[in-house]
Amino acid sequence: MTSLIRKVALDLRRQKPRLLVLVCLPRTGSNYLLSTLGWHPQFKSFYELFHRDPEERTLFFDTQYQEGEDPIAFIELMKNYRFKRRVRAVCFKLIYTQALHPEFSAAWNYLLQDPETSFLHLSRRNGLEQYLSWKTAFQSKVWVKTENEYPPLERIHVDPQGCLHHLEQCEKQTAEMRDILPPARTLEIEYESLVEEKIATLNQITSFLELRSRYNRRLKQSTKIQRVGSPHHRITNFEELKRFFSETKYASYFE
Repeated sequence: MTSLIRKVALDLRRQKPRLLVLVCLPRTGSNYLLSTLGWHPQFKSFYELFHRDPEERTLFFDTQYQEGEDPIAFIELMKNYRFKRRVRAVCFKLIYTQALHPEFSAAWNYLLQDPETSFLHLSRRNGLEQYLSWKTAFQSKVWVKTENEYPPLERIHVDPQGCLHHLEQCEKQTAEMRDILPPARTLEIEYESLVEEKIATLNQITSFLELRSRYNRRLKQSTKIQRVGSPHHRITNFEELKRFFSETKYASYFE
């Protein structure tokens, strides 16, 4: 009888999904990753619960977070949501600026200190590609692609100083986030690995979350990777940028 009670208690504990917070900069492949994992029967994603646009928040969860509400209570509401029995991990996304925003500071500290919360830190090795992706999305007003068809991409002029500032800020923010996140509860993933070694990367994530990896080869993508073209063809003043960055640590981006 004692062993049966222990087994039932263990089963009940296992039914409570694990909370995963995806932390990243914009344009690092987060939507692509979550749309792929979203096909896994044991995974549920809510994307950006704390999106700056109130209308966007309605897309992510049955109950919308309202500015001024207690974000910790909202997270607890999500954690206690009645999921299907098979769901073993639930996830929402936090952009760096959302995590560090004063309105959300208490909730961020709560997540960092909660031993049941895990983190997936998604970064992008090539900062120039991230910058071009951001510029392209801002220019086209298309932030998420769900179709294979892409409108013709216009060539863009890049201000060298502005680009340098962006690269330095992103690098600084990524390093700061690595220092903040608890190592034992954090998995580091790079965008490039997700694209170039998709199955191996998905296996790494599902292993981290203790999900069944046998589904990984069948996972689809609801969103597409943005095709921005090579920097040489996309940037009108590419040679100027190449000279500007030639003596910096970012020179390899322009080879």
